[in-house]
Amino acid sequence: MENEANINRYDRQQRIKDWDQEKLTKGTVTIIGSDNLARYIAMPLAALGVGNIRIIDSAKGSDKDMLLDIPLEGKVRSQSLEQAIKKINPEVNVIGINSSLSTIAAQYFLQGSDIVIDATNDKLSKSHVIDYSLKTDVPVISASASQNKGKIIFHYYHQEPQPMILMPMLEGTEQGDLISLELGGVIAEETKKFLMGHKELLNIVYNYNLESDERFNFTSDREIKNADNHFKDKNILIVGTGALGGPFLGPATVINLKPARLDIMDYDTVEDHNLNRQVCFYDAVGRLKAERLKETLMAISGKDIEINAIIDKFTDQFKPDVRYDLIFDAVDSFFTKAILHNYAKQNKIPIISGGTDYRASTVIVYQPGETSCFDCQINLSELAIKTEIIRRTSCLQAPDPSVIMTNQIAGALMVGEARSVLRPDIYGRPVNGEIKYISDFDSRGGVNRLERTCNCHTKKVSSLELPDPERVEIKEKEIDGRIIKQVYLDGKMM
Repeated sequence: MENEANINRYDRQQRIKDWDQEKLTKGTVTIIGSDNLARYIAMPLAALGVGNIRIIDSAKGSDKDMLLDIPLEGKVRSQSLEQAIKKINPEVNVIGINSSLSTIAAQYFLQGSDIVIDATNDKLSKSHVIDYSLKTDVPVISASASQNKGKIIFHYYHQEPQPMILMPMLEGTEQGDLISLELGGVIAEETKKFLMGHKELLNIVYNYNLESDERFNFTSDREIKNADNHFKDKNILIVGTGALGGPFLGPATVINLKPARLDIMDYDTVEDHNLNRQVCFYDAVGRLKAERLKETLMAISGKDIEINAIIDKFTDQFKPDVRYDLIFDAVDSFFTKAILHNYAKQNKIPIISGGTDYRASTVIVYQPGETSCFDCQINLSELAIKTEIIRRTSCLQAPDPSVIMTNQIAGALMVGEARSVLRPDIYGRPVNGEIKYISDFDSRGGVNRLERTCNCHTKKVSSLELPDPERVEIKEKEIDGRIIKQVYLDGKMM
């Protein structure tokens, strides 16, 4: 791996307006727990560059415990997690403490924290953390997860703690990987905002629930009985192994779906500025992303799944040697997304698309006859043509700012919907409409549900055609301090 002194790992997040990396570097975050939820909190915090991370837990290690492809070897899981996090970002100071908060005296380990996160399903642990917060005014994030649902509550300063903050409804349950992945991204975002002094902190009870048709409501519409063999006959294609497809979508697919075959397609190589969010490439600068991701996924799956790396760019001429049951779209080009969508429509294959920016995640599903197509949901073809015109006619543009949290959340949301696409008889129907997480909206998560389903799957698929450049004009307009490019076709704005 390149010399750490030559790596500019935080470049993409430092492009965000008012970003303050120094405040993250000086921050001290204490995480209680070392199970799935704690791991998916510690990982993005380390990737962001939070300078000091403590992990407190007395749980024993297991030969089955992993973070990405890193085994959590050793008798003490908190200390094993410490070593794994240091691999992801050697620049941060991480310490694993072999203790629990089963006594008031153990609150000693919380001293010096800027914020404490209790990621256990233990109400006694949470009660000690809240007791410490009331004495010291140190804010607390309390979170718990089961296999299919989870909660987050932010308690800070002179608030009266909510009784629900102990989360007795999740006491002693097993923390699911997928729920923990989603909650971990949300918690990392709230922690980042607190350390940077932002005011729009979480002031509601945040829920994510795969047993609810509304997804962000704790009330369940069904009881899901998880099993390891629900998808053992499925073939899945992931296109794009960058910030979304690599560290989150790929591992979550292998862990939660366990398909018969997983193909991953990408032609790009790992660069140093990827490291703030593409955590599975922690040791792979200069390597092909798809090849390195294949190694990660094989280590996670124990070689029980056929995994193939396809080093190529997706085009409508793609001819696989297998019929896919599902396609994941994890690319960042709207034009490529539209090509993928048309391919899926033409071949009647369900497709799940994820998109992110530094403040939001969006996931949409197309399942022929069950949900509306992407053109009917978000006018994808028109959007693709507009953005491609701008890309081809504009000068070199500055890279977009990007962070880990929204990609982590989107990856979890995508795999959650995949379960419903592939086995609606067990997991319920997928959402027809946009599933959104927006970090500065009060509710944080929500569903823009469509009442009707289009019948475009019965129609011929139209190809994407760019207009003659002589018919196109691009104008720039300043909106809220940002320069927006607007496309005009034959004098009319598209």
